[in-house]
Amino acid sequence: MRDNHAEIREKTIRNYAIIISVSLLVLSCSAGLLQGAETSAPSYWAELAEVHLRHDHPDEAIPLLRRAIGESEDEQLRLRWQIWLASALMKSGKEGEGVSILEMLIETEDAAIQMQATHRLAEFFMFGGEMQEAIELYEKVALRAPGKFQRGIAQRKLAELAKSLPDQIILLERYEAMLRDDPENRELQELLFALNKSLGLPGRAVEIARQLHIDAPADQELWMKYADMVFVAGLLDEATDEYEKMIETAPALRQRACEQMARIALKREKPERAAEWAAKSTEHLPDNHYTQLHLGKFYASLGLLSNAEAELRRASASAKSDSRRATAALELAGVLIRLSKNEEALVLLEPLAKDETMPIFKRLAEELIERLR
Repeated sequence: MRDNHAEIREKTIRNYAIIISVSLLVLSCSAGLLQGAETSAPSYWAELAEVHLRHDHPDEAIPLLRRAIGESEDEQLRLRWQIWLASALMKSGKEGEGVSILEMLIETEDAAIQMQATHRLAEFFMFGGEMQEAIELYEKVALRAPGKFQRGIAQRKLAELAKSLPDQIILLERYEAMLRDDPENRELQELLFALNKSLGLPGRAVEIARQLHIDAPADQELWMKYADMVFVAGLLDEATDEYEKMIETAPALRQRACEQMARIALKREKPERAAEWAAKSTEHLPDNHYTQLHLGKFYASLGLLSNAEAELRRASASAKSDSRRATAALELAGVLIRLSKNEEALVLLEPLAKDETMPIFKRLAEELIERLR
């Protein structure tokens, strides 16, 4: 006899399949209606291809994208769809053609398209184990991409790759030499910051972050990066000064700054002060289930288990749906186990472990119960 969990899983899969089929059918019909019309429909072919790509059907997406690119008179859209086509070809095992398209796009005059293509190609080389090629391409994005978000992703990827290099110091020294030649290059400073932080060199990372903050004092993201790096480097007095300034002058940074002050208090072995700072971190938020759950989890992350228990009990009491109650119950059970209150934890977990209507919570509860045995 098949268990209920398997039946629920199969029903869920069938439902998702129906949703995907309907999505494809709607777009297919929309495109079909325009097939005989005077108006060109390249956007519809591209939208249909995007649905196929989203559901991992690259072979179906490829002819649709070729058609969209061939029919469109909008150069910007054609460039964008060629990036999609390259991705579909690579997923379909036609890496050679996909790489050729990306290499062609890297040579276009559109800076945003250049960087998107460079990023995709770097990703391809990274997953293929061609680290040097990936590093060179990520470097281009990290230093030249017009968008801060795109540069940030490339910086993190480059830092990740640098960890695997036997000659990572040589890479750092090359960037340091470049910075000496161009000391006001902010993109290069940000890249060096990411690399030094990733490679466990907090002293140099603090120097760079401090200079970035001095050069752009209104940039709150850079300010937080600087303060956090000072904290990581163990310069607690300097970090405290920065976080206190944020609390007084930058409302958008207040919650994070209070949370960091709680961590500093723990470093100084002042758990009561840490609990006060943790509570202050949510004073500006409404006192509802979500705030209580967040604060309870934060207390738990700090090891302030009695505070966490009290706040998570409040979160359980204020939950207005079964899923929210289950979430709070699981968090509270985890804290109770850490407090050696296993019987109380079981009271919360056993009903969840028997509830077939919430399979994810059921599995998590079963795992916690198994740990208690």
